[in-house]
Amino acid sequence: MSQQRVATTSSSAQSSSTLVLSKAAIKELLPKTFFEAHLKEGCRPCGRGFNNARKTVLNTGVVSTQGICGSASVSLGSTAVVAAITAKPIVPAYDRPNQGTLEVSIQATPACASRHSRSTYSRPSPESKALSAWIMETVNSAGVLDLSSLCIEVRF
Repeated sequence: MSQQRVATTSSSAQSSSTLVLSKAAIKELLPKTFFEAHLKEGCRPCGRGFNNARKTVLNTGVVSTQGICGSASVSLGSTAVVAAITAKPIVPAYDRPNQGTLEVSIQATPACASRHSRSTYSRPSPESKALSAWIMETVNSAGVLDLSSLCIEVRF
């Protein structure tokens, strides 16, 4: 779908003319028409078929900073995420003496969205805080990480 012709009629002259709209204009002005045309063509606006996944790339060991225990990057199409894992000994919570803790911190860069400026990069946004809480709750409730495995036992 590169262009679409739209017929218009002028009431004063009673003549008809054809207006040619670009793909971008149709998407902006006639979004329903834009997406219906792609449904009929059997493809997404990017040209991918409905059953075709975006290219996925996974790399490990991408961050080599002191204190990082492990890291990975994942890209799905043009979306990329980098994750790094750190560990530090802490005193366990009084009510869970045999369990470690999991903390998730998300930092969104200005490349992620314009509202994440350099001045706010050091402070997590409300979206980052909410996503961090959701990830921690999901991991903890799913039981995919045994928090007791994070404990260091001191034996004398």
